[in-house]
Amino acid sequence: MPALYLSYFDDLYLQAKTVLAGSIHDVFLFCVVIAAVGFLCSLFLREAPMTRNKKIVTGDTVKVVDLADDLAHS
Repeated sequence: MPALYLSYFDDLYLQAKTVLAGSIHDVFLFCVVIAAVGFLCSLFLREAPMTRNKKIVTGDTVKVVDLADDLAHS
């Protein structure tokens, strides 16, 4: 690069670097807010049962084939 254009290149490079740093900072802060809202929402969610089959909740023995058939039909 010719020395005549070197000062323009340096100014352009510093401006681009500043804009990029500012953009990354803004996106980071936005993501921190979204993560905090998600964390707070997860604190207030009720615990849901992992299975919908009443046989498993009551403790009755269930064959795997019967359970697979129940899940296929629901």
